[in-house]
Formats: sequence, C-alpha cells, structure tokens
Amino acid sequence: MGGLSAAAVLAVFAVTALAQLGIPTQVLLLLVAILLAAVALTLALAFGIGGRDLAREVSARRYVERCFDVGDEITVNGTRGTVTAVEATGTVLDTGQGERVRVPNSQLVASAVTLHG
Repeated sequence: MGGLSAAAVLAVFAVTALAQLGIPTQVLLLLVAILLAAVALTLALAFGIGGRDLAREVSARRYVERCFDVGDEITVNGTRGTVTAVEATGTVLDTGQGERVRVPNSQLVASAVTLHG
C-alpha cells in the first residue's frame, strides 16, 4: 500500500511538472481517470462477490435467533448438540462429549433441523 501511495504522489508531481512546462496534460489526466475507475470497479466487484456469502450468513442469523434459543437441543446434518451461542455467522453447539461445533447459520436455514425436547 505504501508503494501505491508513493506512485500516486509521484504521478501527481509529474503531471504538475508537465503542466508547468506548458505540455498539454488533458490526455494523460483522462488516462489516469480511466485507470482509477477500472481499479475502483474491480475492487467493488471483488467486494460484492466476496461479501455475498457473509451477507447470507448474517441475514440467516435473524431467522435462527427466532427459531432456536440458547439451551435448545437440536440435530442438524447428523450433529446433535445443545445451542450455546448464536453468533453473527454461525451457531455454536455443545455435543456433550467435550466438543463444540460451529454450524453456519445458512445451514440451519437450508437443512432439516430436529428440535429435541
């Protein structure tokens, strides 16, 4: 990131120097603007695709919190345990055998869940 900042500062100085020498810089500025727009769109696309799964887990949390309470004993995808916590992206189950299993909230929404007791 530091190298990118240094390159940006150097580019600004170079464009300013060229303008002071009387050399037209409109084409150069247009190319820089196009390059910056391309980088911004690439980052926005990467963030959007990467954030999709996180958004699904967070939105599933609302459903899970309404359906299950801490202390409920459930079975999901062959794992039986007691709900100990509902987190932003997953639900923690205590299996009773000294293991804690974290199940993604979207699995609790998409899978068949058995509520015991």
